[in-house]
Amino acid sequence: MESRLAKLDYADLYRMKWILGGLLGLLSLWNIFSLDLGLDWMVRGSAILMMAAVLWPPVAAALPAWFWRIQTPVIVVFVVSDFILAGGDFIPPLIRMVILLALLRTLQPRTRREDLQLVVLTLILVVVSGVLTLEISFAVQLALYTPLVMLFLFVVNLSESFSPEDEVPGEAWRRFRWRRFLRDVRGLFDTRLVLFSGVLFTGMMLSASFLFISLPRFELGQTLPFLTMQARGTHTGFSEEITYGDIVSIMSDDSVAFRADVGGTRPRHAPYWRMLVLDAYTPEGFSVSESLRDRGRNVSSNFVAAPAVLRESRGRTPWTIYFEGGVSRFLPFPGAFGHLRFQSRHDVLVGDATGTVAMREAPGNVLFYQVTGLRHTNVIPLHEADEPLIRAMADGGSGGRKGKTGYPLTTLGLPDDEASLRVLDEAVAGVRGGQTGFMDAETFGRRAVALLQHGRGYSLRTDIPEGDGDILTRWLDSDVAGHCELFAGAFVLLARRAGFPARVVVGFHGGDWNGFENYFMVRNRHAHAWAEIFDPERGWLHFEPTPAGLPGAVGQPAEEAGTAGIHAQADRSWAAYMDSLRVIWYRRVVNFDREQQQQLISGFGTLVQNFRESVAAALRSAFSVLREWFGGPWDLRHVLILVRNIAIAVIIWVGFRVTLRWALSRLRFRRGSARTRAKAGRLLLRLRDAAGGNGAVGPEPAQVGADLLRIRYGPVDSWPPVDAVFRGARKALRRAARA
Repeated sequence: MESRLAKLDYADLYRMKWILGGLLGLLSLWNIFSLDLGLDWMVRGSAILMMAAVLWPPVAAALPAWFWRIQTPVIVVFVVSDFILAGGDFIPPLIRMVILLALLRTLQPRTRREDLQLVVLTLILVVVSGVLTLEISFAVQLALYTPLVMLFLFVVNLSESFSPEDEVPGEAWRRFRWRRFLRDVRGLFDTRLVLFSGVLFTGMMLSASFLFISLPRFELGQTLPFLTMQARGTHTGFSEEITYGDIVSIMSDDSVAFRADVGGTRPRHAPYWRMLVLDAYTPEGFSVSESLRDRGRNVSSNFVAAPAVLRESRGRTPWTIYFEGGVSRFLPFPGAFGHLRFQSRHDVLVGDATGTVAMREAPGNVLFYQVTGLRHTNVIPLHEADEPLIRAMADGGSGGRKGKTGYPLTTLGLPDDEASLRVLDEAVAGVRGGQTGFMDAETFGRRAVALLQHGRGYSLRTDIPEGDGDILTRWLDSDVAGHCELFAGAFVLLARRAGFPARVVVGFHGGDWNGFENYFMVRNRHAHAWAEIFDPERGWLHFEPTPAGLPGAVGQPAEEAGTAGIHAQADRSWAAYMDSLRVIWYRRVVNFDREQQQQLISGFGTLVQNFRESVAAALRSAFSVLREWFGGPWDLRHVLILVRNIAIAVIIWVGFRVTLRWALSRLRFRRGSARTRAKAGRLLLRLRDAAGGNGAVGPEPAQVGADLLRIRYGPVDSWPPVDAVFRGARKALRRAARA
């Protein structure tokens, strides 16, 4: 039987518009869930209601009239209060407002104008969420959104042929059944329409790719600096006040904190990703003192020079850090460097004395920055801010008590209670081992590490014994296992009691090496704490007090750390492969800058030039062979070869034409083909013109005309032999032309 296209009325088109609009709304929320917008119940509720509008259209369309009367004042009150409560971060309330408007456009009966408003709202959500998240899922979302919105607009345009009073049919959902609707939609599909749509979509994607590559590069963030989000919360282990167990609490999280693209060369040592320096001691842990916090250098730029104590300009391959949102406002650095470059302007606080860089607010989306001139270092050089420490050590090393002095003397702060000091004195005596003379900072640090690790292992779960003194000294006076925060904190107190300034440093250690794209995947479980001790001649020396039970901890100065913390074998798991796709997206699309554009265009030009030269060389070679062959003696052998080649070419050409004609005839004359009917109509017109508009010429053309009419308008089952009828029509046309 003939495959007939379904005939739709406006109610059918309205149903299609409703369902396609709901799908657009759902698809626009895809990347929204990756953003930390707050009010998660509203976003999830909107997604559930949109899904209900798609799956059960009659229920969603049956909302009472009073609902639509109160929705405007409710939305106005919610949006205004949301913007007021959000303070200066207006991106989340703006997105929430667009989500609410898109939800209402999805649920309510829509006119043609409101259909276009829905397209605009969903497009805003897609673009803004893609710019903020920079996820590879944005590319997938666009690939799905584009054909869906094209189909939606196509249906909207089809509905333009109906009268305006039929904009919202009242009977659209009466006796609606999904099975019947899907059967009608399936009847709409035509092979040629699908192929044309595929070609149109492919051409559009190719044109967009060409424009992306060829247009001049500019930084969106520099032009629109407000397209950033603040994190609504960060991991507790990376704040300015760390209590014992904060870092341990995030080590159970295996998600990626940041990715470090090192230029393809695997480092020899496991990097210590230095983020935050804690100088002030408290009974609950360590924190950043207010005096140290006020020493920072405020910079507002996309190009920031390294802190003075870490400044280096060796010009090595730059490292690019892809820092996930919500981790911390303190940025990780693996050593000394020349400068860092953001993709857009940011407000940062640079700690020249401590070697730290902090954002004004923790970024809510992925932050990209590039570090140049990188060099691994285990000694933070002296800074002018350290001069009070040199004088204090010259006076005997008696540091100030907690709260009585500012930085850097806060790095000498100790517990106040006598029980804690007594434990520290006993431990310091054990470190010195009876030596009463001068002991340099590095020697003391090595001995302190050995003391802390002697008979004491590593454990994420530690039961601190009860008793006098604070947490650290009670743990130090026992032999129970501990985690990195306890080892680093105890080391710092031992050094301070011995007269050496010391401080706790937190960040990450090591990382998983991705074997597909050669970069570090630093996860939250790589969070770590270590210590730095002050040497008045060299600066701040890095020490790792934590035993080797922690992956990456070696209990030695970092220059002897080897490759601990980097897996001996690169990670080539399925999860690593999927993660590598994200880095490829970051490298080739998100981080596509002017330099990469010039390299790509130059490479494409070189490729075209090489292709042109190779084609020219092949043609010259072929012409040379032909000239040599035709210039040779024309004997019988030459003539036979020429005849053979011509015969082969003719056979190939004839075979190609016959095969092509057969294929076209199969396509053209298949049952129910619209082309067959169209050709019959054209032959009918030609026969009518040949007869001068007075009918057919003779009985034979009249019969041919009747057969053509049957092919043109009759059912397929009643068709006469199509090929014979078309041959008869052409024969009649030739006779008419001769007459």
